[in-house]
Amino acid sequence: MIKRGSEWRKWNFHVHTKGTNKNDQFTSSTLEDFFYTFFKKAYDTNVQAIGITDYFSIDRYKDALQYIAEIDLKINITTGNKLFSDEEICFLKNIFIFPNVELRMLPATDRARLINIHCLFNPDYVVHLENDFFGHIQNQEGKKMNRHGLIDYGRELDTDLQTDDHRYKKGIDNFVIDLKSLKELIANNRRFKENCIFVVSNSNNDGASGIQKHYDLFENEDGSLDGLRTSIYKISNCIFSTNLKDINYFLGKRLEGTQDYNEEIYKKEIQDVISNRGSLKPCLVGCDSHSETTLFNRFTWIKADLTFEGLRQICFEPEQRVKIQASKPDFKEDKVIIDKVRFVSPKKTFSDQLIYLHPNLNVIIGGKSSGKSILLYSIAKTLLPDQEILLNDDGKEKYDLKSMDDKFDFEITSQSNISQFMFRDAEENSIIPDLKYIPQNYLVKLAEPELNKKGRPLNKLVRELINEDPESKIKYDTFIKNVKDFDKEREDLINHYFELNDDINRIETDLKTKSNKDVLQTNIKNNSDRVVELNKEAGLSDNELAKYREIQEKKVENTQKTEGFKSDYRNTTEFLKEIRLQVENIQITKDNFINGIKNEDIKKYGIVNLKYTIDY
Repeated sequence: MIKRGSEWRKWNFHVHTKGTNKNDQFTSSTLEDFFYTFFKKAYDTNVQAIGITDYFSIDRYKDALQYIAEIDLKINITTGNKLFSDEEICFLKNIFIFPNVELRMLPATDRARLINIHCLFNPDYVVHLENDFFGHIQNQEGKKMNRHGLIDYGRELDTDLQTDDHRYKKGIDNFVIDLKSLKELIANNRRFKENCIFVVSNSNNDGASGIQKHYDLFENEDGSLDGLRTSIYKISNCIFSTNLKDINYFLGKRLEGTQDYNEEIYKKEIQDVISNRGSLKPCLVGCDSHSETTLFNRFTWIKADLTFEGLRQICFEPEQRVKIQASKPDFKEDKVIIDKVRFVSPKKTFSDQLIYLHPNLNVIIGGKSSGKSILLYSIAKTLLPDQEILLNDDGKEKYDLKSMDDKFDFEITSQSNISQFMFRDAEENSIIPDLKYIPQNYLVKLAEPELNKKGRPLNKLVRELINEDPESKIKYDTFIKNVKDFDKEREDLINHYFELNDDINRIETDLKTKSNKDVLQTNIKNNSDRVVELNKEAGLSDNELAKYREIQEKKVENTQKTEGFKSDYRNTTEFLKEIRLQVENIQITKDNFINGIKNEDIKKYGIVNLKYTIDY
């Protein structure tokens, strides 16, 4: 197997086969015919990990392994040709196949729904399952979960059944376990716990799997059932669900995107999920096929090696390693990805072993003078032969590789399977020209130009790298615009702060000249009495006094309205200011978008229509 680190691959965690113990709708005439169709579809859909699923059994998993073990010998009886090409055989032999045992658990809800839980097992642990699992778990009647126990249970349920196959089927259809027995097994058998990943499926009427909104379900359950579900979630590592609410909830991101969402809310959500559900958990999906027509029509992208240990990693990094979507995550065009490199050294000065690179981050680890810098230099020299950065200060090559081996060369192969050699193809255009090479100590020179007396400022280099990507340039320009706006807003706020301070000082000074409360109340009473006396002396009638009071009240009311109008005016002015800033940001985004278009016809069309949209 090629070692290049964890890669995104299609995993199907939940797929039944012909002969499954419940709801077998497969129409293939034989198990051989079925597995031919099964593995052809696996190859066609590029599924690289498969959880062979059955109720209370791994027999069909063993059948699948047996078919793969003999796949080289599978012959078309009519033509005598192999059923699978060499390419298909190579692919299918490298599929990671693991057993998925589907259990049904008590108690049932008021709708007679049983709780489904799946056990994904390490293939290396399969030899211990009969003793540790099937022969250990019992139902409430004390019947073991192995074939003998299921047959015995079926015989007890229906004494008229004549064959063990019918009794086994009867036992399977009615066998359920309780949470207590499973928790005891986990607590008492560390080896079992380390080799099993529990996945909670949906609740349903007949034990057949389907899609269920977990978050809605446990938010609306009554207390006793919610307690049971909480216990099940706490022993589980993953969730079978494609519902976005479930995905966000179990990642601690249920409130992400809501108003006032911040880091503190995020941390609290994570803690709540860990406290109430045991851990953050990834949501998975499988095709859950019970017929040939739906084989591998759904899958999960997993970033992991094709091993059980690789699978266990998703329990610790659920957000980073699991995606439910149609397209491959982190997609990059094959033409811009280095697939592998190798030194061509007939004198064996360098190892000619292929070095595979990951499409994302790669780390080169080695002791001093172990060749790390030469490897990076060789990649840059092959793809960017004319760059000044490849030279020493005296203008000479950093490494004279030909002097070490006169027939030396270096080969780079992209993921689109195009190769380029350092010397043989020196006059050819680069197969990956969009490459940045920053040699050792170069950043030091940029960061300390006053000491090194050369080099562009580091900030300028980083800014140029950022602005090469159109989307990043838009974000950068928007950031600069926001910085300027915030600078002005900050200055306005500072000025307003000092104005408020001046007002506070003025009011406090004014208050100091006023009398105390008792004096003011006495003055008010005296003035009120004086007003009454003056009114009498003036000879005003009661009607005239009432009219005067009415005018005074209207004056107060008009004053309040005036203040309201002033407040609305200020709010409207601030709103228009914000709108103006938004329009300016949209204008910047539009200009960056137009400038990033290469086709002139599309650019002209965009200029006209975007101008109309913004003006409108």
